[in-house]
Amino acid sequence: MAVNAAENIGVKVIGGSGGVFYNEAISVTVRKAVESAGYTFVQHKNSCAGDGSVSMGQAAVASWKFKGI
Repeated sequence: MAVNAAENIGVKVIGGSGGVFYNEAISVTVRKAVESAGYTFVQHKNSCAGDGSVSMGQAAVASWKFKGI
């Protein structure tokens, strides 16, 4: 589905995130499928794949928005 969506909107990078990406077998399988279709696959490296990174992203966006006030 991600590869089809990437083709439709013209992006070259597909990211994997969310709790399911804690599972190494799923992560490796998705990475192989994405890369074999010619896309770059990115995944969390210095943060977790689950809700912790969602919170971190929310904090980053909030910080960015408040700096503009």
